Amino acid sequence: MSPLEVIRRYYDGCSTGDVEAMRATLADVAARSAPRSTLIVNYHAPNRRLFAKLMFRLIGEPQISYWEREEMTAVLRAAGFVVAEDSGMADWNARFAEGKAKVERGHYMRIAIARNQREPNRS
Repeated sequence: MSPLEVIRRYYDGCSTGDVEAMRATLADVAARSAPRSTLIVNYHAPNRRLFAKLMFRLIGEPQISYWEREEMTAVLRAAGFVVAEDSGMADWNARFAEGKAKVERGHYMRIAIARNQREPNRS
């Protein structure tokens, strides 16, 4: 079984420097990870409400990045990962709570599960 690696980074999608820093970070993670290992990325989609933004800032965790699903997939692919699954609150509600959970407030939260495509050395 491949080791599980978890990364959580916040970058401002509007700043070219920050996007490049995120890409460089993901490339480093891919290079240092075991071949075919798994990366889990917790990210936020656009459309968060003002109240949620203020609450995150008050607890000292400003959420400054917003990614469309397609954007996150493309950034991960460029770093050498292939997205195996990308899901959000509505998906988790249907899958784990038979659609009965109240998930309206967390509709922006997403998790991408990606596999490092580097092949193991056969030396």
